[in-house]
Amino acid sequence: MKSFDQFDFDTVVNRKGTNSYKWDNAEVLNENLLPLSVADMDFAVSSEITQALVNRTSTPVYGYEFQPDALKEAIVAWHSKRHGFEVHKNGLLFTPGVMNGLAISLLALTQKGDRIVIQPPVYPPFFSVVKENKRQLLLNPLHYDSGSLRYTMDFDSLEKLFSEQKPRLMFLCNPHNPVGRVWTREELHRLGELCEKYQVILVSDDIHADLVFPGHRYQPLISISETLRNNAIQMMSPGKSFNIPGMRFSYALIANRDLRERFSEKLSALALTKTNIMAAVASQAAYQNGAQWLDRVLEYIWHNHVLLKTTLSSELAWAKVIPLEGTFLAWVDLNASGLNHNQLSRVVRSRAKLMLFEGSAFGDAGHGFMRINLACPRKTLQEAIKRLVDAFVQVKENPLEPIKILDNPSTACNCCS
Repeated sequence: MKSFDQFDFDTVVNRKGTNSYKWDNAEVLNENLLPLSVADMDFAVSSEITQALVNRTSTPVYGYEFQPDALKEAIVAWHSKRHGFEVHKNGLLFTPGVMNGLAISLLALTQKGDRIVIQPPVYPPFFSVVKENKRQLLLNPLHYDSGSLRYTMDFDSLEKLFSEQKPRLMFLCNPHNPVGRVWTREELHRLGELCEKYQVILVSDDIHADLVFPGHRYQPLISISETLRNNAIQMMSPGKSFNIPGMRFSYALIANRDLRERFSEKLSALALTKTNIMAAVASQAAYQNGAQWLDRVLEYIWHNHVLLKTTLSSELAWAKVIPLEGTFLAWVDLNASGLNHNQLSRVVRSRAKLMLFEGSAFGDAGHGFMRINLACPRKTLQEAIKRLVDAFVQVKENPLEPIKILDNPSTACNCCS
């Protein structure tokens, strides 16, 4: 087995041939595209995780196992030290993934036909999980200030939506994918008050909770107020933080006893109460020993963000990189290019030979944007930036030539985003 320096994020790990959604995607291979699309990291995981998995394989029996107390204790200790809030280990409810948790929330707490609020531009499965479970989708788009490049919640419109449409539940994304906001304590407190006033249950996808940059702080819902503590579900996972999303492990934090029991009953009814053996091993190792690796990877990703921002500012001044507060995903505003979204997509894919995540996948509010995964070796990002700049320079110099190939929109990779 090839060994990797766990802090050498410059080394390119060859992921081709591993059934990677990002690198082995048929379109990526057939069109020779450089992918910065799917939201997993291209870095080797911490050596502690790898060693824990190797140690487990020394016992070559992979039978049925229960969830170890050590895993629960590692989760409790992590949140206490990292985020300063208390988690009760007996209240943890394990799920195969965060989106499974959101789906279970819908099934446990709402009925077919109930209205569900989401805030686009947002992670595409938020749309599909509502529709596929026969609930009605209500949109409360985030407000985008093109001057400050900042996104905020539109509370006035949200209250009107709550009052008139009477939704049963709302999905929140914190930190927000794709716009990179880490919601403040004040914003979450106000949101909690509205949810209480109109009796709306708040379910939050907090999978990027550990991926927050200096100057910002992740605020757990259950620590904001008693109102939120009794009316919120937090879905969490070590998957994004430690680059183990393929392990398929997450958990729900639910303080309200009634909500927790209803969620647990639905989890049991769907036979989803067992944890994957290797997921438990990797997650425990991550929470117990992964802090230093996470700190170092955050620093590296931040420098990638700065590189992207400064280079585009210099070479494509009209392209705006949205300020990054959390996640490892850059949200880039390309609306000033003069091209429509379909044309932008074709330039990025056919000219730059890049597979990025198209903004339109995040809802109508994402038109004219692209999402770029920053969790990659610097040379990969540098190559992607060069391709992007060169492609748009060509468009500016000869606008008629690319227009001829801009007839149909390309399809970004929407899997495992």
